[in-house]
Amino acid sequence: MTGGAGAVAWVDGALLDEAAARPEAWSPSFHYGYGVFEGIRVYPTPRGPSAFRLAEHISRLFASARLYPPLDVIPWTEEDLRRAVVETVGASGHDACYVRPVIHLHTGGVGNDPTVGTARAIVLVTAWGGLLQAGDLQLTISPWRRPGPAILPPGAKANGSYGPLMLAKADAVRRGYDDALLLDEAGHVVESTGANLFIRIGDELISPGLPQGALPGITRSSVFALAPAAGLQVTERSLRLDEVLGADELFLTGTGAEIRAVRSVEHKTIGNGTSPAADELASRYQKVVRGLDPTCGDWLTPCNPSSLSTGGAAS
Repeated sequence: MTGGAGAVAWVDGALLDEAAARPEAWSPSFHYGYGVFEGIRVYPTPRGPSAFRLAEHISRLFASARLYPPLDVIPWTEEDLRRAVVETVGASGHDACYVRPVIHLHTGGVGNDPTVGTARAIVLVTAWGGLLQAGDLQLTISPWRRPGPAILPPGAKANGSYGPLMLAKADAVRRGYDDALLLDEAGHVVESTGANLFIRIGDELISPGLPQGALPGITRSSVFALAPAAGLQVTERSLRLDEVLGADELFLTGTGAEIRAVRSVEHKTIGNGTSPAADELASRYQKVVRGLDPTCGDWLTPCNPSSLSTGGAAS
């Protein structure tokens, strides 16, 4: 996935050809996966292309960088990176796109000491349809386990953290599934390979959280906010596999996945095979991200320079 011919990228303060964003060949980020990133969706709205929850994404990017020194040593503020996203989307000409801000080590040599490297911030933009294929999903249970909080910081969206997730994804796809659920070492269900998860039991939604090793997802937090209007209460706690398999519904949430119902796990149909809560939340979510629900208008930042001076990106 690239931005295509003529694509631009923001690289340490300048809009350049996308090729300029590539890391140095001996970068520790390239060799060891030492970097942090975000995924942000831009949707067409009545106010033009708008980034969904831009401020929250950039805040999480900086929080991730603080857990991976010296990635936090960059001459850019959160406001600078929000502006960089707006500028890069504007230069791309896309009405709808996926944005990937990255902080990585541009230099550092062959050793595994990240403190000798120099951090660099970049912003990439590409057209992208989403993380998963259309239709309700069929999942498997991955033989790979989600690394626990004592192994990798779950609050960080870090490049290297995705190694086990990509192994699980490859295994699932090779066996004919759309995606996989990952368990922790205690056998609790944590997340899928690229999304948070919720189950519904009656009128209660339950989702594993940061203490259980799940990434603090932006879309996940959006579901927390949208659920009460749908008559649903939300609980954050660990989930046993039997609870997931016996739930009324199971659905995934994420920037790439948005809100996606799961039809089955290991060919066992979840509930009665319908997903009324996920469908209702997904419908509301689509209205929100496209600027058609004024109650959540502060979640959208129009990708034009004036939006930053008027506070749109900081909301």
